[in-house]
Amino acid sequence: MGLAAITAAGFLLRVLAARGELWLDEIWTLKLLEAVSSWHEIVWNIPHNNNHLLNSLWLWIVGRDAHPIWQRSASILLGTATIPAAAFFIRRRAGEAGAIATALIFAFADIFVQYGSEARGYAGLVLMTVLCADAADRLIAEPQQRAPAFQFALFAALGTFFHLAMVVSIGVLCAATTVSLLPNKARFGDKSLALLRLAVAAVLGVLPTIACFYAAASFKGYMVTGVQAPFSFPDLAEGLAGAARSTLGFPGALADVPVIMMTAGLAVAALLVCPPRLRAACVVALLLLPALEIWFQPGNLFFVRFHLPAACFLALLAGAALGIAWAHGGGRKIAAITLASVGLLGHGALMSQLLLAGRDHCADAVARMLSEGPALYDGNLPLETSWVVEFHLEKLGKHGLAPTPPGGACETPPDWYVLTKGRNDPDGRDMERFGPAQCRSAFIKVAVYPAGRLSGLDWTLYRLSPQPPGLDQTLITR
Repeated sequence: MGLAAITAAGFLLRVLAARGELWLDEIWTLKLLEAVSSWHEIVWNIPHNNNHLLNSLWLWIVGRDAHPIWQRSASILLGTATIPAAAFFIRRRAGEAGAIATALIFAFADIFVQYGSEARGYAGLVLMTVLCADAADRLIAEPQQRAPAFQFALFAALGTFFHLAMVVSIGVLCAATTVSLLPNKARFGDKSLALLRLAVAAVLGVLPTIACFYAAASFKGYMVTGVQAPFSFPDLAEGLAGAARSTLGFPGALADVPVIMMTAGLAVAALLVCPPRLRAACVVALLLLPALEIWFQPGNLFFVRFHLPAACFLALLAGAALGIAWAHGGGRKIAAITLASVGLLGHGALMSQLLLAGRDHCADAVARMLSEGPALYDGNLPLETSWVVEFHLEKLGKHGLAPTPPGGACETPPDWYVLTKGRNDPDGRDMERFGPAQCRSAFIKVAVYPAGRLSGLDWTLYRLSPQPPGLDQTLITR
């Protein structure tokens, strides 16, 4: 009954979080779908890593004009299903108290609610990571059984169809299973055969998605990836701290380094009490993954969503540790209650902006620009801004806004300018100057449209100044 209540509450919370308009990344998927005429083209005619295959298929089915909650409903259901899946997995290792603690984390943690309520592939990635972890755990317990390997292959394949980051989860579980099976008391032949089955399952899990993207790249003659910010240690710290903060409920104002240090301390304490089979996967995820990121230095590591596999194992570890502490009673039970309560309060504070302000308010900005008649617009992210504006114009069934023609800002300055705030950018001033260096125009701030913390765009809308600025007006050049 407790698990059912938590699952229902998690479902309701995701529905509430899914309100509001789609944001850029969700619109981007719909933009990619414009190039296909049949559903099967999704798997061979979109050579872009932003194509989360099963999520794209769902958006194709429900349609571009469906209500946002309906477009996000697949993620809502997958995110909700993760709650009991994670609870039953931990129940075998840490009892009913561990199951309830794990369910609470997956139901109410900021990272799982936010990414479990947007029209992207992250909810499916999280669910399949948990199911693969469960299959790997049963393979360790009974190496002679074939079913866990078959299930691992199925869940791994579905996970990669949801998001390519599933490859990370597969690697973590294969490494952890190998480490856990070596000291197993089972016969050497059974252990060797189990590892062979797991290796085959991992390959079968990855190959279908790789084949789809290879087919798309071969058909189009190219493969496109999003803009990659170069690797830096501050970006890595930001991404790791953001994932830890949103998984455990640390305050948003707490700096990155203290968050990482506190998470490391809590993780060590949890590893000392958690079951050995779970311990191996968590050690690999929490130690080896950051080490590999430092070694290979990929880009865009400041994005929290790129650390979702590690967040899954951190959540499983936390749930198991809280359950075991509760079962021991006394001071450990009090500590478990305190940590769980503080974490839930922290998640409430982290999600407050999303629940109160929504994921995006770009539609309001478009309506504001339309209110003064036909106009030209521009922005510091001109292509992405045009996608969002065109999408909302179509939803409103209106015309009258057009992007400034390339190279035409000097002859005809845009009437509106959309300043998309990056994560480290300062807030826009009341009056700023935008445009080419040889003919910058003065703009006056009209409105600010904040967005969700983990997904969404912070837009500041500016109107072309009706007269040139006076000498006493301070302008910021961009």
